[in-house]
Amino acid sequence: MKKTLAIGWVSADVFSTFGDQLYKFALPWVILADTKSKWDLSLVSATQQAAILIFGMVIGVLVDRPKRLQLMIGAVSAEAVGVAILSYLHVVGALVGVYAIIFLIATLGQIYKSGVSSVLPLVVQDGQLEQANGMIQTARTATQFLGPIVAGWLILRSNHAPFLIDATTFLVLAGAMAVMQRPIAIHLPRPTAKRSLWQETLDGVQYLRSDAILLQFAVIMALVNLGLTGALAMVVYPIQRDFHLHSMAGGVIVAVASFGSMLGSMATAGVVKRIGTMKALVGSLFVVGLGIVGMAAPAMTSFFAGYALTLAGAALFNVAILSLQQRRTPAALRGRVTSTSLVMARFTAPIGALLTGVIGAAYGVESALFVNAGIVLITAVAAAWNIRHFVSTEEEVAAR
Repeated sequence: MKKTLAIGWVSADVFSTFGDQLYKFALPWVILADTKSKWDLSLVSATQQAAILIFGMVIGVLVDRPKRLQLMIGAVSAEAVGVAILSYLHVVGALVGVYAIIFLIATLGQIYKSGVSSVLPLVVQDGQLEQANGMIQTARTATQFLGPIVAGWLILRSNHAPFLIDATTFLVLAGAMAVMQRPIAIHLPRPTAKRSLWQETLDGVQYLRSDAILLQFAVIMALVNLGLTGALAMVVYPIQRDFHLHSMAGGVIVAVASFGSMLGSMATAGVVKRIGTMKALVGSLFVVGLGIVGMAAPAMTSFFAGYALTLAGAALFNVAILSLQQRRTPAALRGRVTSTSLVMARFTAPIGALLTGVIGAAYGVESALFVNAGIVLITAVAAAWNIRHFVSTEEEVAAR
C-alpha cells in the first residue's frame, strides 16, 4: 500500500511540477520583456521569499494538524485560481495586482510543500528517505527540461498560455490528492490535545534550537541564500538582454542546464553513502559557489555551464538536508520543524534578491553575480570549519 501511495503521489506531483516550470520561466521572462528592469526581477523573487517568511511558521503548524490533507487540497485548488488571475492582471498591466497574486501563490505553494515534507515519511518504507526524496526531486527536475522549452514556445504565441496550463495542472493535482486522501490518512499520527497556534509554533522553534546540527545548517542556509537567491533571480536577464535570445531559445538554455539539477538529485543517495551527509552538504555548497562564478562570465558557454553546476549543487544540498531533517525530527513535529528551519534559512533571501538588483542596476549583472558567488564560497569555507565535530560524530556512528 505504501509503495502504491508513493507512486501515485509522485505521479500527480510531477504533473503539477511541469505546470510550475511553465510558470517559473514565463513569469520573470514576461515581466522583464515588459519592464526591461533588473529591479523588477529582484522584486519578483523578493515577493515570493517574503511570503515564506511571513507565513512559513504558521503553515508549519497547520500541516502538522489532523486536517493537513484537506488544507493541502484547498491550497492547491486556490493556486489554480491565483495563477489564472495572474495571467489576466499581467495583460492589463496591473503591476500592483501582479505582485499581490505572486505573494498569494507563493504562500499557497508553501502549504503544499510543507505538507509533502510532513506526510512523505509516513508513506515510504523506513530507511528509504534519501531514495524517496531523490526520486521526487529527480522526477520534478525532469519536468525542468520540458517545461521551459514549452513555456518559451507558448510565450511566442500567447502570454496567457503558460499560466492557464499551470492552473490546469494544479486542478489535476488537487483531484488526485482528493482520491488518495482516505488511504493516506490511515498513516497519519493520531490527533493530540488541541493547543494554541502560538504554543504549537513554539514547539517547532524549541525542537530546532535543541538540535545543534539542524540549527547550524539553518544558519548556513540563511547565509547561502543571501547569495544564491539573487543569482537565480537574474538567470533570464543575460539570456534575454545580453545574449538576445527569444523565449524558446531561452527556454532551451534553461532546460538543458536543468540536467545539472537532475544529476545532483540522482547522485545524492550515492554521495551521502560514500562520504557521509555532512561532507556531502558542505561539498555541495562549494559546487554552488563555483557555479555562480561561471554564471558571471560574459560568454554564453560559461554562463550555461555555471548555471548547470549551480543547479546540481543546490539539488544535492536540498535532497540531503531534507532527508536529514526528516530523519532527525519526530513525525508529529516535522511540519513545524521544517517550516521553522525554512523561515530561518529564507530570512536573508529577499535581502539577497534586492541587493542583487541594486548592485546589478549600478554596476552590472556580472558584478552582482561575483558578489553572490563570494558570499556562497565564504559560507562554504565557514561551514567546512564549523561542522568538523559533526563529521567526526557521524563517522563514529557509521563505524559502529
